[in-house]
Amino acid sequence: MSDRIPVEMFFSRDSDAGTLQARLAAAIVRAILETRARPGTRLPSSRGLAAALGISRMTVTLVYQELVSQGYLETRARSGIIVAATVPHRRLKVQEPVPHETALDWDSWLAGQLPRQRVIRKPANWRDFRYPFIYGQSDAALFDHNAWRDCARRAWGTRDFGELASDFYGADDPMLIDYICSHSLPRRGIQAESDEVLVTLGAQNALFITVELLARGDRLAVTEDPGYPDFAETLRRAHSPTTFLDVDEGGLNPELLPQGTRLVIVTPSHNIPTGATMPLGRRRDLLARAAAHDF
Repeated sequence: MSDRIPVEMFFSRDSDAGTLQARLAAAIVRAILETRARPGTRLPSSRGLAAALGISRMTVTLVYQELVSQGYLETRARSGIIVAATVPHRRLKVQEPVPHETALDWDSWLAGQLPRQRVIRKPANWRDFRYPFIYGQSDAALFDHNAWRDCARRAWGTRDFGELASDFYGADDPMLIDYICSHSLPRRGIQAESDEVLVTLGAQNALFITVELLARGDRLAVTEDPGYPDFAETLRRAHSPTTFLDVDEGGLNPELLPQGTRLVIVTPSHNIPTGATMPLGRRRDLLARAAAHDF
């Protein structure tokens, strides 16, 4: 089955101009080119995309027809609308940000004395909990053994053995990096080159590295309450003074940030454990405050 471009990739930018139909067409072309969608990659159905964007299905249908005529898309029996083979499958050069006076000075931000002890406590009997959501492991009863067996068979085969036995010392797997740059990050509005991506051992490892580099005893940190428990533990271990702000239905409220805040750790897409999602207005407000006050 062909891959499908998720609806989250089709968003308009503030700089987009023109009618709703023109903006949607630009968003689809941008998603196809910037994510290097291969020929045959399916697009969402016109009904699904219209429902996700809150627009008329006719608008989506007209845009699809227009892009088919321009050679970006094509129709295929039993597959719907797909990326055409005539599309230049390359990532567009993203416009470099214009340097300005508020550019972040990493030399002043990186902690000088890095602590060397990590203390994050979790119960050893976490599997005995009624709702064991502590570690985030998958449920063994739901594991797809057939898919795993097929992947193992292919990995051990002669055709893929070269990749399995390759030495990537000092570098992450190039196919994984390519997928992250072309699929995972664009869905979150992030454009990055391969040398800007670091694959960690997991979210906790990434958080630990980040706090090790940025947290200091003279920098006030702010995080959510309730929130991901490892935020508090990692900041505590780093001897970082921490303020906990209550979350509401829109997550953390940037207007409540105390004076002198230097670090803010938030989970805007899905707060743990409330599940609250931060609205776009709050996200932009938080970014604007971070730029204005250098936190």
